[in-house]
Amino acid sequence: TAASSNASSGMVSVNWWASIEPAGYPAGQLLPAAATGLAISPQTRVETLAIRRGKALHRLLAHGQSLSTVTTDLLLAEFALPAAVRSEVVEAADLIRRTPQTARYLDSRLLSFTESEWPGAPGQVSPVVRPDRVVRLSSAPEVWCIVDFKWQVLSSQQIDYADQLATYAGVFRDRRPGAEIRARIITAGADVWELIAGRLVHSP
Repeated sequence: TAASSNASSGMVSVNWWASIEPAGYPAGQLLPAAATGLAISPQTRVETLAIRRGKALHRLLAHGQSLSTVTTDLLLAEFALPAAVRSEVVEAADLIRRTPQTARYLDSRLLSFTESEWPGAPGQVSPVVRPDRVVRLSSAPEVWCIVDFKWQVLSSQQIDYADQLATYAGVFRDRRPGAEIRARIITAGADVWELIAGRLVHSP
């Protein structure tokens, strides 16, 4: 189930789970086509290299803090990355995993949800939202952090990314009233950007 496959922190009550339960199964857990022996999707062939690179980084980070070489190869196979770009992705994932300020969001001991879907707010363009990762940092007081992975954050992208995080935070805040909801972006360089008063602020 979504509860057992995508969250870890011990037992939770039925009522608590009903308030937080994602609408769909976690896409981040699915094995790529290459791992199942299926052909590479035609869609992969028409995506730009930058898009495939970003998706590849998401795929590695969705599978936890450390991966074997064999598992990494399986997860990256469907993206058909040139060797140099593949190395960039692996190095970026490793950097995020070993940097204390970013590794904490991948801690398997914390209750977390990876690429799970929640119903969007009324009037929202998309019927669901799917943040990359939602992590409970503390249960008393209750503190959650929404994490989105980006390859980089350019000045021209900051408004759009802030709006995206604000949408995620609003949806999650409605589901956990009273909880503190934080929202952050982690980049390939292990930089952290935090949503503060509707703006992205780079954390030192």
